[in-house]
Amino acid sequence: MIRSEMNRSYGVLNGEKEAEKFLRSGIEPLENVKQILLFTDGIHIPDKIPQKKKNFDSLVECYLSKGLTGLKDYVRELEKKDPECKKYPRFKCHDDIAAISITPVLK
Repeated sequence: MIRSEMNRSYGVLNGEKEAEKFLRSGIEPLENVKQILLFTDGIHIPDKIPQKKKNFDSLVECYLSKGLTGLKDYVRELEKKDPECKKYPRFKCHDDIAAISITPVLK
C-alpha cells in the first residue's frame, strides 16, 4: 500500500515521470548555512510509529554529534536489533545508504 503512493503522495527518484513534481530548483542564500546534508532514505533513523511527514531533527543531531559514519552505524544498529521490522515498521531490514556532507565556503 505504501509503495503504491510513490510519486503520488511522496517523491522517489526512480525514473517515473511523476517524480518531477517533487523536484525543486532555484537559488538559496547560504550566509547562515553551516552544513548541507544530502542523503538517501536508507539513513533515516527508524521510527516506532512512522510519520507521513518526516522530522529530521534527531537525524541532524546524531550527524552533528557522531558524523556521517557514526550516524550510519547508529541506524544500522537499530535495524540490526529489529530484523523482523516489527519494532520499527519498514519495507525491509535495511536499505542502501548514501550521504554527503557539504560545508559551504563563503567569501
